[in-house]
Amino acid sequence: MNAALSDVRLLTGWLDAPSELGAFTAKYPEAGGVVSFLGQVRAGDGVEALELRHYAPLTLPAMKELAARVRERWTLAGLLIVHRSGMMVPGEPIVLVAAA
Repeated sequence: MNAALSDVRLLTGWLDAPSELGAFTAKYPEAGGVVSFLGQVRAGDGVEALELRHYAPLTLPAMKELAARVRERWTLAGLLIVHRSGMMVPGEPIVLVAAA
């Protein structure tokens, strides 16, 4: 597994999904395709906000381990995993995963 081809980050601020995906796609012009998933805070059912907290010594290492398992299972040009923590309102992005 080439860890240099995995970008795994935990953010405490805004996740600019279009910019992240654009930058990721530009890194891998040789890829025949890029697939992505964007998770966001759901609206409805009285949801006003969502607060996600994490335990720093475990969260990022666990995300990196997940990326390593993905890279071992599938041949990818690149992998992006970006997850937010903190306070978010409906419609705001929480997680972006992309594979090239």
